Amino acid sequence: MNTHTNLHPNKDMILTHINLIAAIAETSGIEGKIEIAWSDPRDHQVKHAQHFLLDQQEEAAEFAASKNKIPGQNVYIGASLRHSETPSGKRSGKENFLSSGLVWADFDDEGSLEAAKAIWRDAKTPPSFVVITGTRPHKRAHVWWELVGAINDRKEIEEVLEAIKTTYPNSDPAVSVVRTFGSDWGLD
Repeated sequence: MNTHTNLHPNKDMILTHINLIAAIAETSGIEGKIEIAWSDPRDHQVKHAQHFLLDQQEEAAEFAASKNKIPGQNVYIGASLRHSETPSGKRSGKENFLSSGLVWADFDDEGSLEAAKAIWRDAKTPPSFVVITGTRPHKRAHVWWELVGAINDRKEIEEVLEAIKTTYPNSDPAVSVVRTFGSDWGLD
């Protein structure tokens, strides 16, 4: 449980993450939303969300940083763009998927990141970037691969994420939100 009261989220890193998620929209001309979700400090369930238009990326980063300053309240970002009609104020579902220029996997189990590194080294498919999300009791991370073009079909993104799960058995690519870059849990 996060009991620290002096949290220091890095708004610039949060904005970098938002920019990476939104980048596909700039190249393909689509309109969508960024989902910022946060956990309830009482039960730690990720059940709250706010959605931001693509021209509100600074506001989204500021909002995420402000939510993360509350002890026990962790902050997440939607791993893909959401439809522009996605209602704000609640978590989005699969039906709200719009587009992604990235694919991802979350490695939380002990040893899973090290096993993944061996697989991508052997296959010569290194990720575009890796974000370490914690080190205690063991190293955890989410891993991202940039795509050449966008995936705009929900079934296609589900198939690609399932293929990642098959390749990396200890991964969880189906997660719809991931911890934002630059967020501070107070504990890792």
